[in-house]
Amino acid sequence: MTNPIAPPPKRHKKTNCPPHVFNVLSSLPDEIVVSVLARIPRSYYRSICLVSKSFYSLLSSPEMYAVRSEIGATEPRLYVFLRGRIPFTKKNNSWFTLMGSAFNLRLKPVSLSSTYAPARFNSTTVSVGFEIYHIGGTVLHRSKAVGVLDCRYGTWRRIPNLIVARKYPKSCFLDGKIYVIGGVEAEESSMKNWGEVFDIKLQTWMPFPSPSDYIGVVDPNYQVVVFGARLYVITKHNNYAYDPKQGRWLPPDVGLVGLAEVVINRPFCVIENVFFAECGGKYKWYDSRYGMWIMVENLESLYCFRRGVETISLVNHGGKLVIMCYAPLSRFYKRVLGQSKNIMYGVIRLAFLGTHIRGELENWDIIERRVPKSCKLLACLSVSL
Repeated sequence: MTNPIAPPPKRHKKTNCPPHVFNVLSSLPDEIVVSVLARIPRSYYRSICLVSKSFYSLLSSPEMYAVRSEIGATEPRLYVFLRGRIPFTKKNNSWFTLMGSAFNLRLKPVSLSSTYAPARFNSTTVSVGFEIYHIGGTVLHRSKAVGVLDCRYGTWRRIPNLIVARKYPKSCFLDGKIYVIGGVEAEESSMKNWGEVFDIKLQTWMPFPSPSDYIGVVDPNYQVVVFGARLYVITKHNNYAYDPKQGRWLPPDVGLVGLAEVVINRPFCVIENVFFAECGGKYKWYDSRYGMWIMVENLESLYCFRRGVETISLVNHGGKLVIMCYAPLSRFYKRVLGQSKNIMYGVIRLAFLGTHIRGELENWDIIERRVPKSCKLLACLSVSL
């Protein structure tokens, strides 16, 4: 099994922590050592691993993640799925994570310890804790396959197949369950086949009926999102809300006016129960009280140098707004390299100030240069490690 933490070298390097501290820790029971080390940021783990092989084993153990999760010490990390041949890896269709310092982040291929991967194209992905669920899609035909990537160790595992084969479905995680909606052929579309739900504890799929016969027929374009502890299906005509506590669909919501025209066909995300999206080249938030899109303040510096940049994905990354973009090459590189592009990454810290939201640009950088134009970013997810 591949481990995300590099094994300690034979020679111990110097650390800033006095040696006697580690000697004291080494003499304590593993349970206490895990409780102490779980409170240390992951960025220090490689240095700690240099001290002792026993620390290396503890830091990479499931018990360590369980304690970090219990005390709320997990840290968000971005994972990206790219389709196409990636020059610096010489691989097709690969998962990457962002690694490096705050102002020198680069895409690093995820070393997978198994060759299994589910259907790769036209699928849907959703993150749950330290795992990424890769659901449905196509290879030659629509697929029922579901694979789970354990981001701690870079391992794939199979879970029970979907009830119905799907491509281009949409998914979300809510209240311990994964909802997968749409992705069936028109002739197979029905209230029963429309969606299904996976209970993570029971490891079973169950049908998830549609709230209306109109979805998928009159409203073929829709978006699925968790908002206010409910699952929303947003269409051009209606917004349908499912309450998991009541286990039923609520009457069509007459609120959220003007939301569909932005989120259905554009990147968006929800942070602190607020919708964020790109509108007319600007990043805005949705005021559900008045049905209005309002600009995030203090981002003038971002707009000055994002000309020609295409937003691909917006992600809630530990409460911050992460922007993934394609950026055009300079004229010189276009002449030399032809049809290529850069992949850019931005981070905005948000301050919720009642009637307005203020943003602070923390980072804006190219994370991969001169990738082929055919390369596509299919997924960008934030996981907890």
